[in-house]
Amino acid sequence: MRYLRIDLVFPGMMLGADVLDSEGRILISENTALTEQYIERLISLGIPAVYVEDKLSAGIDLKPPIPPVLRSAGLSAVRNKDIDTCRLIAKQIVDEIIANGFHSLDMQDLRTFDDYTFAHSVNVAVMACVIGFGMEIHNDQLVDLVFASLLHDIGKLDLPAELLNKPDILTKEEYALVKTHPTLAYDMIYDRLDISSNVKNAVLCHHENYDGSGYPKGFAQDEIPFLARIIHVADVYDALTSERPYKRAYSPYAAIEILKGGAGTIFDPVIVDAFLKYIPVYPKGTEIHLSDGTVGIVIENSEEHNHRPIIRCMEDFAEIDLSSAEYQDIIITQPSAQDYLDLIEEEEHRREMTSPLTRYRIMVVDYTGDSFREISEKLGYLYEFQWVKNEKLAEGYIQRDGRPDMLLVDIDGLEMSKESNQLLVNLHILEEIPVIVLGGYRDTTSIMHFRSLGIQNYVLKPFNIIYLQSEIRNKLRMFS
Repeated sequence: MRYLRIDLVFPGMMLGADVLDSEGRILISENTALTEQYIERLISLGIPAVYVEDKLSAGIDLKPPIPPVLRSAGLSAVRNKDIDTCRLIAKQIVDEIIANGFHSLDMQDLRTFDDYTFAHSVNVAVMACVIGFGMEIHNDQLVDLVFASLLHDIGKLDLPAELLNKPDILTKEEYALVKTHPTLAYDMIYDRLDISSNVKNAVLCHHENYDGSGYPKGFAQDEIPFLARIIHVADVYDALTSERPYKRAYSPYAAIEILKGGAGTIFDPVIVDAFLKYIPVYPKGTEIHLSDGTVGIVIENSEEHNHRPIIRCMEDFAEIDLSSAEYQDIIITQPSAQDYLDLIEEEEHRREMTSPLTRYRIMVVDYTGDSFREISEKLGYLYEFQWVKNEKLAEGYIQRDGRPDMLLVDIDGLEMSKESNQLLVNLHILEEIPVIVLGGYRDTTSIMHFRSLGIQNYVLKPFNIIYLQSEIRNKLRMFS
C-alpha cells in the first residue's frame, strides 16, 4: 500500500484504505476499484490523497498509529470542544503508544480540508506522544502532553469558519486574528481546577519561539514550558506536511529541512533532535527521488533506516538499502524544480502574511469604560487601545505621550449638545488625527443630531464590531 496524491490517481487503481467523512463514516471502503466518478467526488470533497494497493507497493503493511475508532473519537471531541472527553482520549492514546510501541507512524488520516483543525490536533497529539515517550517522559506528564496537544488549537473553533478554511493566504489582519487562538484556548480552560497548570501553559505557549520571537508572550528558551516546546515542533511539522486549500503539502524532506533550519531559533534544538530520532522522516509508501535519477517508494524506515530508508524502485522493482556503504554517495534529493518554485512562492506569501502588523495607537475617551472594554476585547489583537475618562485627561496624555493615531470618543456619558462637539474641538486634533464618535442610537433622531453638530464620522450604538473595524481601518488609511 502506498500514499498517492489525488491528482496522480487514475481509474482502475485499488483503494488501499477507507476514506472517511467528518463523522468517521466510510465514504469509500478499502479494496474498492476507483472509477472516474469516485475520483471526481474525492476531489470535490477536498480529499488531498488516498492509499492505493498496486504491484509496486505489494507487501508494504501500513497500520494506523492508533485505532480508527479512537482517532474518530478524538476528532469528535475536539470538534465539540468536549474537554473532558479530550482528557479521556489523551489517556487512551498514551496507552496505545505504550502498548504497541511507536514503530508505525506512517499512515495518515484521509479527511477533507474542512476537518483539518480536528485531524491536525489528533496528529499532533500522536506525534507529541511518540516524542515524549522516546524522551522517557513520565506517564502522567505524557498524558498532560497529549491532552494539551488535543486542546492546542481548540481556540480556533471560536474564530469564523470561513477564515480557517479560506482558500487563499490570509491577510495580515486575518493572521493577527488567528494568532489569538492560543489565548482563546487558554481562556476556555483557565478556570478548570481539574486541569493542571502544565496543560494550561502548554496550550497557551505552543506558538512561542525559542529565540523569543513567538506569541502570545514572547517567551524564550527555558521560559517556554517544556511540553509546549514539544507541541510546537509536532504542530509545525504536521502543518507543513498537510495539504491545505491555499497550499500544497510540503514533502517530508522539505519539512525536515525547515525543522532543522529552525533549531535554536524557532525550535528547541533538543526537541528537534528527538523528533528526528523517533519520528520516521520518510513514511512507508511515500515516493522519494535520488540524486542518480532513481525514483522509488519507501518500504522500510525504522531505526538505522529512519534517515536512509530502504526503497523499491519504480522502474524495475529492485530494492535499495540507502543505509548501506554501496549507496553512501547517493542522496535523497529535494522536490522537483516546479515543487521548489511553488515552495518559494508559498514562503513569500507566508512572509508577507506574518510580517509585523502596524500596531496603531487608538485613544478611547469613554466616561464609563464600557465601550473601551468591548472594543479592546474584540479588536485588541489589531490595535493598541488607551482608555481615558474625559477630554481633560486626554489632553494631558497627548501632551505627555504624543498624539495617538486615532481617537474614539464615546459621548453617551456626556450630554448630547454643543458641549459634545466642543469636546472634540478642545482636543485640537480634528484636522490632524482621525476621529470617530460613538454614541446615539440606530434611529433618525440620533443621525440628525450628529449632523446638526457637524459630526460626520460616527458609529451608532449598539455598534457592530465588524463595521467599526472597517471604519477604523478606512479612516487610518485616509490619514496615512
